[in-house]
Amino acid sequence: MSKNLNLFNQQKWRNFFLETLIYSNIWVASAIASLCFSFQLLMGLPLDWRSPLFCFGAALIPYHVDRVVDAYVQKSPDRNVQSYFQKPGFLVWFLIVLGLTVVVTLLWFAPTAVRYVSLVGILPLIYGVPLFPGSNQWYRLKDIPGSKAWIVGGIITYAVVSLPCAYANYQPQGLPFILTTLFLFIFIVTNSHSFDLRDIDSDQEKGVITLPLMMGIDRMKILLSILNVSVLVLWVWAWSSFLLPFNPEIIIAIFITLLYLQILKPSTPRPIYSVVIDGFLFVPLLVQGLFHFVT
Repeated sequence: MSKNLNLFNQQKWRNFFLETLIYSNIWVASAIASLCFSFQLLMGLPLDWRSPLFCFGAALIPYHVDRVVDAYVQKSPDRNVQSYFQKPGFLVWFLIVLGLTVVVTLLWFAPTAVRYVSLVGILPLIYGVPLFPGSNQWYRLKDIPGSKAWIVGGIITYAVVSLPCAYANYQPQGLPFILTTLFLFIFIVTNSHSFDLRDIDSDQEKGVITLPLMMGIDRMKILLSILNVSVLVLWVWAWSSFLLPFNPEIIIAIFITLLYLQILKPSTPRPIYSVVIDGFLFVPLLVQGLFHFVT
């Protein structure tokens, strides 16, 4: 009896954690927001809470809209997720309203540069919405063959780079900006493509042609590994040439990315993706914080 009660309590707390942080997209929105702080630290910009908060609020909106739409257009194999978004409760609508409130408030008080760069924000809102008529169905931006994770990664990279620059009134230029943006882009895109492994069956069933479906899983992993190693080589060259200060978070983030890229499979439990893989987006900031504390 006691054993069954403990199992029940564990399951209860697990479901509470998943619904409160994971299904609600608070976890991934926070991870994306952390990359704004990482960019500020890598570029030597003043730490400003406004761009991370903007990214957090902005991420809540499309993630929820996309998953509510997917609950009807491309159903999730996870019954809990499917039920959570097919019949969205108070928390879903509250977080959408919260995201809108945060974005509108920050835009109201934002410098003009921030308002200009925010115009691209329409893309994540329409990313998963059927817009283009076809012979048998309406198509979404993510239905463009091979584009799904590249679009997601590109939008996130744009947000975590352009918003800190706009708030700091920094004109993007020079080797530090190029290498930092390239690192974040490949880091984020690899993370996005890993979720295409998780969704490979549902994507194939719905006709969404992602990179693993186009190239095969092994070739996709090789391509992404080459991109990550290439970024690392560029950073090592910049460090060895004394063009940029040494940043251990770059090495650690890339090595962790290469490691999980080799381990992940379509059969990997879905919570591993939602909790651990999304959680790896916190790595650069965590390492930066650790080394700052140590030194």
